[in-house]
Amino acid sequence: MSLLNDTINEHKKLFPSFYNTEEGSNIHKHITILAKQDAKLKESLFLIKLGTQINRPLTIQKIQNQFYTEELHFKVTLQNIKNVKIENKTDNTIIHEHTFEEPGNNYFEYDTTINDTVNPVPATKILLTVETFEGYILTKGYPENDTRENNDYDHDYNLDKIGAWYNIPRYSHIPIELADYARALPPYHNKSTEDDYYYMNRILTYIKEYNNTPLPVLELWKYYGVYSKLVNRKIMIHQQNVHDMQQPETSTDSGLPVYMRTKYWYNSCAYDIYATYNDFPSNLTLPTEKDIEDIFRNNLPITKVSQYNVNIEFDTDISQEENFEVNDTFKINIGNNTIIQDDNCGEERDYLTIVATDITLDMETGDLIQTNTAEDQDYFVVMDSECNLWMLDTEYHDEAELYLDTELCELQAVKEE
Repeated sequence: MSLLNDTINEHKKLFPSFYNTEEGSNIHKHITILAKQDAKLKESLFLIKLGTQINRPLTIQKIQNQFYTEELHFKVTLQNIKNVKIENKTDNTIIHEHTFEEPGNNYFEYDTTINDTVNPVPATKILLTVETFEGYILTKGYPENDTRENNDYDHDYNLDKIGAWYNIPRYSHIPIELADYARALPPYHNKSTEDDYYYMNRILTYIKEYNNTPLPVLELWKYYGVYSKLVNRKIMIHQQNVHDMQQPETSTDSGLPVYMRTKYWYNSCAYDIYATYNDFPSNLTLPTEKDIEDIFRNNLPITKVSQYNVNIEFDTDISQEENFEVNDTFKINIGNNTIIQDDNCGEERDYLTIVATDITLDMETGDLIQTNTAEDQDYFVVMDSECNLWMLDTEYHDEAELYLDTELCELQAVKEE
């Protein structure tokens, strides 16, 4: 029975039994007018109550791992489910329908596979319709509209209101090429806005991890979908069997203490944040230097210095037929003002060079102070597997070979004879 009919019967019970309330009577017509208003009020109150829940009553999750095929997972969490119908609106067929005979069923799940021979990301219109024993009817369409069109395929904008409470906006995705679809968030998502299911779970994850994950790490994940690691430098000098007390010896220096130099570095107030470049989703805008700086400034405790380390991994399985583009110039920033630059990063080399007569380190700012004269020489700068930078003072040029001395744990440069 529909919500309207239930409301009409409720009104009829208010009249004396000897009144004619049968369908077609004047009293029935009068009751119907009043019941329609009451039914709209009940439906509005019902939707307002549901609107405050982060866990949405109807969700559709798309999972895709290859072109032309997707898995759709339907979930209904609603009291007294009576009927659930899943329709393919593209070809007007019913994918699945289930009716419960008695009230008391509050949960329903169903999975289906959608194949599309034309679109790499299936564009089949799907509609989920749920009716309760109270007569409430809810609908949810997929794929979701990027902009509001006031139909069943609009986003659930209750989520956007809830997300605003926690300062978690819905993702705006950037256009990507087919080759980048597998690295999208979620994989093979080609829409310009985030799906309700993934937006809902991002809000829930943020709330759950708020008191368990360092805030800059959580904020970086919230905005850019990448996982990172935050390490306080005082931990680095306390790890068993790890020696971070001083730099490796060079040709002109017997080693300078690094992490023990607390007069300058204040180890308890120095942090390193590690992330992998390949983990950044292809359909989200990469953060700028200022974006990263703002996240650290707003969410780190009082600190002397923070260092953001990005590891870049290259896929050795990439076929020769695929085009892999790299920038013509590769830069590494040290401190606030020093830039190490390689204008030929496409060449096979595992080091950069600073051409200078003398280089000193400003212990307050972390900058390298570079002096250039007619007696300039090459200073090799290399990065090890832990993303640490090492600088080697050497008279050798590009014909020098770098290798790791495993006994001394030092990077050495040897000129080829």
